[in-house]
Amino acid sequence: MGKMPMPAPPPDRSQLDERRQAFGNRLRDARHHVGLTQEQLALRAGMDRSQYSELERGQRDARLSTLLRIERVLGANLSFVVDGPAAATGDECGGPTQAAPYGTDSGAATPGAGDIRGPAPGRPD
Repeated sequence: MGKMPMPAPPPDRSQLDERRQAFGNRLRDARHHVGLTQEQLALRAGMDRSQYSELERGQRDARLSTLLRIERVLGANLSFVVDGPAAATGDECGGPTQAAPYGTDSGAATPGAGDIRGPAPGRPD
C-alpha cells in the first residue's frame, strides 16, 4: 500500500479569526432577517444569550448540536451560516430570499421565521 497523504495544515490564527467573524456576521444577518433578538433566538435554541452573542461576535466556536438548534430556529440551511448565502441558495448574489410562514417545510421553529434559502424545490414562490 502507498503512503497516506499528509493532512492539511491547520489554519493559522488570523484565518480562524476571519472565519469566525464572517460566520458571526452571517448569523447576525440571518437573525435580523427573521426578526429575532439575541435573547429570543438564544431562548428558542436552548442556550444562554451571552453564549449566542459570543458566536455573533466571532469569539466562540460552536458545537454541531448548537449549530443545528440555531439552524432550526432560523429556518436557515447550515451551509448558509458556515459558508455564506451563495452556498445555500446557489444564487451568486446570495441574498436572503422568500420568507416562509411558521409550519411550512422550511424547518422554521418560530412564527414568521423566514426560510432564507427560498421556496422548496417544486413549490411555487
